[in-house]
Amino acid sequence: ISSGFGDSNEMRLVRLDGSVVHRWPVRLFSIFPNPNHIEPPDRTPKTEWNAELHGGAVLPDGSVVFNFEGAGMAKLDKCGVVQWALPRMTHHSLERAQGGGFWAGSHRYVSDPAILPPFRVPFLEDTVLRVSDEGHVMQEISVPGLFLKNGLSALLLIHAQMPQIAPSVGDRLGLEIPYRDLTHLNDTEELSGETAVAFPQFAPGDLLISVRELNTIMVFSPVTEQVKWHQTGPWIAQHDPDFQKNGRMTVFSNNNDGTPAGSSLGGSTVVEVDPVTGTARTLYGGSPRQRVYSNIRGKHQKL
Repeated sequence: ISSGFGDSNEMRLVRLDGSVVHRWPVRLFSIFPNPNHIEPPDRTPKTEWNAELHGGAVLPDGSVVFNFEGAGMAKLDKCGVVQWALPRMTHHSLERAQGGGFWAGSHRYVSDPAILPPFRVPFLEDTVLRVSDEGHVMQEISVPGLFLKNGLSALLLIHAQMPQIAPSVGDRLGLEIPYRDLTHLNDTEELSGETAVAFPQFAPGDLLISVRELNTIMVFSPVTEQVKWHQTGPWIAQHDPDFQKNGRMTVFSNNNDGTPAGSSLGGSTVVEVDPVTGTARTLYGGSPRQRVYSNIRGKHQKL
């Protein structure tokens, strides 16, 4: 588990009874003494307590690889010694890649209006990173670019009258406008060779991603950047789509309705979707006996 303990962050390996087997102390400003890679600068955590972990993996040799949310990726050995640090604005999930290395999400801060027209600057451009076992970026894929290259501009621009493009209330009132999060990538999962048998329409190595702001999940080839499948809803503000060995995908649907307890939409659910037919059904949640709600974040795991 990873969390804030005392005045800082720590990763812990725990037994089922809660006893701690091992600890890895995690200190943002020890790993990145001058985090100038974080843009704009006001996104830099003010203290260790403000730096949060989001996405990590424990490796067989006892080392750990993890993301600081929006602030960088690093690897510590089993004694907590830094092996490498990647000064990129990595965030959310971190998954092992089948051929070695890791898949993770990252941000690029865009202030040049020529980079991704017609979006108004500044904004955060989500990218999918493949990082080597040695901490080097091997590949970077633009998430908005996937939509534009695959004829999905209508979906990407579904909020065309929102502040991503149109002048906002803040503009008209002369207020400062913060950066915009166009897509909010929150998960990347690679289709393994073993599981690909159940998905003949895809190929081993294809990536399944979750784009929260568009209520959309999609599968694409990281080699050709061809989108092979996508679906919008019935999930809302979803997280953690997973390939399952029955040829379907499961999704944690937050169903964020703007209320503290999810009272309007009945709480969060775990949804299963058949990518061939597009039909979906609720596996968990949506009833008083299975009440669960996470307005943001959230994961699920099939047992």
